[in-house]
Amino acid sequence: MPGYWNNILYIDLTTGEIWNQEVDAWEEYIGGVGVGAYIFSKIGKEDPFSEKNPIIIMTGPLVGTAFPNTGRHEIISRSPLTNLLGESNSGGHFGY
Repeated sequence: MPGYWNNILYIDLTTGEIWNQEVDAWEEYIGGVGVGAYIFSKIGKEDPFSEKNPIIIMTGPLVGTAFPNTGRHEIISRSPLTNLLGESNSGGHFGY
């Protein structure tokens, strides 16, 4: 399938480096929070206050379809309160 499917865009705000990586976890971890938690388990080992602590922004699996109320997105990072995965789910327009 052409486009951005199966790809994750990484942006290092410290160095300005940008790269694209394919992820094959979509069937095992459905949705933005599932795949985001999977990615976090691989790269989210840093202290919550570290500049290396990742902030993962994911969209739901039905974003961009004609289904109503499917414009959902997740923001995932290490919580400074619990030092564990913290996530927030929101809906509506994002980034425009």
